[in-house]
Amino acid sequence: MKLKLCAAVLLIAASAATCDVHIDRRTTANETVTSQNLRKIRSMLFTYRNECGGFPARLQGLLAPATASECNVAAKTDSLTKGGNAVIDAALLQAISAGPVSGYRYVYAPIEPMTNASTLFLRFTLQASPVESGISGEAQFLATDSEDVRSSRKSP
Repeated sequence: MKLKLCAAVLLIAASAATCDVHIDRRTTANETVTSQNLRKIRSMLFTYRNECGGFPARLQGLLAPATASECNVAAKTDSLTKGGNAVIDAALLQAISAGPVSGYRYVYAPIEPMTNASTLFLRFTLQASPVESGISGEAQFLATDSEDVRSSRKSP
């Protein structure tokens, strides 16, 4: 009886340890994907700025400007999203707008309009936070127009 009880306790402990390893691997994978996604989006934003003269009011503006005044690059946008070496990753942007991607929520915030009536901006911040801290990821990510992607972890 004692042997069966000890075996059961050991199996439960091993199962819990295996679960922790699985969660650690998943959070690491989610964090890696999120960091790469932020770098891609940051690159897309700079491509847009180079074509349009400023950063868009929303990430979906990378796919299709809301108005002609936002950016007169409908043809340029088409050329950026088509072809084997597309600069704009439409699938990534659509996934982010639909909800969390790889356990992270993304928030884009344009800063400083170029003029009072402009839909183009001088600066931006791009943040990614885990949906469930400790489960889908532990790190918070931030990218800006002046800094590449950086991460921070909350202290326990």
